[in-house]
Amino acid sequence: MSERYDSPEALVRDYSRLNTEYQKKADKYIRNLVRLQRAENGEKAQIDRIERKFKKENKDAGYICNFCGRPEAQAHRMIMGPDKVVICDECVKLCEEIMSEKDMVDVEIVE
Repeated sequence: MSERYDSPEALVRDYSRLNTEYQKKADKYIRNLVRLQRAENGEKAQIDRIERKFKKENKDAGYICNFCGRPEAQAHRMIMGPDKVVICDECVKLCEEIMSEKDMVDVEIVE
């Protein structure tokens, strides 16, 4: 069996070589993948609609904080980072408070 199929015919050929038990497992797996893909597409479409609506309502607002959604007109200062990520002064203050907490526990990230 191939790990990657260049044509639907090759996939069907290998599928037909499976015994009935494995064909049923493959059918269930494919149905679940299709269901997951449809759910992801639906979520993405919903997020896109919300973003378009928000941008339309705030088209003259300038920059928008990527953390809290505050438009530039409502913020004292805005800071732009890499990849056009924007953070407002209020979110920066909140981050400073969180980082200065004495009871903060260091977390080691293991990859």
